[in-house]
Amino acid sequence: MSNATVSSLVSLLVVALVARRELRASTQIAGRLWIRPAILVVITAALAVLGAYEGPDRIGSLVAWVAGGALVGIATGIALLRFTTIRPAGRPNAVVAQGSFVTLAVWLVVLALRVGARFLFGGTSTASNVDASVGTLAVVAAAAAVLASAFHRAIADQTTVS
Repeated sequence: MSNATVSSLVSLLVVALVARRELRASTQIAGRLWIRPAILVVITAALAVLGAYEGPDRIGSLVAWVAGGALVGIATGIALLRFTTIRPAGRPNAVVAQGSFVTLAVWLVVLALRVGARFLFGGTSTASNVDASVGTLAVVAAAAAVLASAFHRAIADQTTVS
């Protein structure tokens, strides 16, 4: 199987997992809200440092991919919140969040942006693929942080109303 085929299959798997996650209601618990964004930030930073260590001449590229990814991630998180339903969970320190077909479409647009950015700026080398992947992780990390912040505010608003 070629790299392009494997990459396409992995992309389809990711889309399927995102679709499943977006369309299901999930309980967001205050004590766990920052775990996912923290893990994603650590992985992003570790891969960026590893990329810089392996190719010091790529530091500028890595910084650009991470900064661009963070900006797109913040915008993605804001867009996702616009079309995500957040309601009380019926238990303390929690809310239920549920995406929609529009939030799924937002993620598909982000995937298309990633492919387009990689095509325009990424090149075809293994190193450029790593840079683009670090940028993609930055998008997901920033979006996760925006969502966690909104869920945290929603939980805080519930406790002040009760």
